[in-house]
Amino acid sequence: MMWSTCRYASLQTRETAEKLARSTGSRYVARGKKTILQLAFLARKSGSHAVNLVFQQGGCPYWVMRLDIQPSGAYRWGKKIRIDGHAGQGKD
Repeated sequence: MMWSTCRYASLQTRETAEKLARSTGSRYVARGKKTILQLAFLARKSGSHAVNLVFQQGGCPYWVMRLDIQPSGAYRWGKKIRIDGHAGQGKD
């Protein structure tokens, strides 16, 4: 499994993604200008079958979306899970 963030993620969001990757024994990849397709390619190339992306709201990490990578290289969005302890308000 691989972890990354949404584009233009805040420092707090990037740090959260890095901590989640470490806690699950997974690899963190800085998003930078990479597209979803490029992340899927990197994951497949490294043998991963999924990428977890940490998204933010108001600059704070808010939810994780799983990107399932198919053997063909195609991808499919999985479930969106809210991160516990988010202090911000708003809808998922």
